[in-house]
Amino acid sequence: MSNPQTSLEEREITRQAAPIALPPRTTPWKRWLFWGLLLAVVLIYPFVAGKLWLSIGVFGLISAIGALGLNVLLGYTGLASLGHAFFLGIGGYCAIYFGGNLGWSFLLWIPLAGLIAGVVGLLIGALTLRFRGFYLTVVTLGLAFIGGHIFLNWKDLTGGVSGKKVPAPTFGDFSWATTSAVGPVDLTRDQKFYFLVLPILALLALFIANVIRTRTGRAFQAVRDREIAAELMGINIARTKVISFVVSSVLGGICGALYASYLSYVQPEQWNLSLSIEFVAMIIIGGVASISGSIIGAILLTAIRPLIDNLADILPFVQKGAGTGGITVADLNEIIYALFLGIFLIFEPTGIAGIYRRVKGRVLRSKFGKYFS
Repeated sequence: MSNPQTSLEEREITRQAAPIALPPRTTPWKRWLFWGLLLAVVLIYPFVAGKLWLSIGVFGLISAIGALGLNVLLGYTGLASLGHAFFLGIGGYCAIYFGGNLGWSFLLWIPLAGLIAGVVGLLIGALTLRFRGFYLTVVTLGLAFIGGHIFLNWKDLTGGVSGKKVPAPTFGDFSWATTSAVGPVDLTRDQKFYFLVLPILALLALFIANVIRTRTGRAFQAVRDREIAAELMGINIARTKVISFVVSSVLGGICGALYASYLSYVQPEQWNLSLSIEFVAMIIIGGVASISGSIIGAILLTAIRPLIDNLADILPFVQKGAGTGGITVADLNEIIYALFLGIFLIFEPTGIAGIYRRVKGRVLRSKFGKYFS
């Protein structure tokens, strides 16, 4: 006579050993079709978008570079920083010095902006190894004020309160400052910047994606998830944190150089704490520890400010002039940033990228999944 208890145990073992049904993977030709359509949209966009939307696109792509850098530090390594604007400022003033004062080509001053910002990040990362969590945030918060003081008083380089003009990228006789012909097509300044920034962003995103898959990238995530356990596994915590700081700083410097060059004129007060908070908001809303989330969050938040500026005239609670009552456009932008941050932190901590992954998984598991697999 069989033992009922034994039978139950056998059924439980069989159930646990059964393969888990996973959603079918997308077939190769559908992946290629998706990426082909996305590439077509990205390439056509600057020719069909109006001036405002094209400017938003350029700023969004530039901001995405800085957001990628901060996501390496905050998202993948778990090191909170409010000093990202400081590294953008370093990149911006490298563009002024090497591109403006020395007249070098952008092929030199863009990499140099990243290199010098990376060296500063190496020093700061080494000095902040003993700090964690809230204390590290406070230390990086100080960078915003220290950087602001340096930028304001280094007048020979920054121009002080008055600011300074930033050169446009040049390559021989070709300049990104004005409209010019590229083959049979006349490209405006914004269109040329768009096609300059787009491949830089693509290459840096590919670089970060590959870094995350390496041993160093896995060490980033191990430090983020369980620092003590990572150390017990033999991971060099100090080295990992410093590398994360350096990578984040390099991308921040490149972002700052492109950002300043596109603006064409910068003042020290632009590299402030508010700018750092905007980058934190980009990766929280787009998706922490997500490359696509960094890009989506940067483009979305970049679009909010100019859209609010253009809608200010029809919003009843926004000031139409001095003494007219209501809140200012700048205050409204800050309120919207705060609302977005609060909503995503409370209801969707994984950001837009997390929403996409969840919806995609449900669709693939549904009866319509065969059409997307």
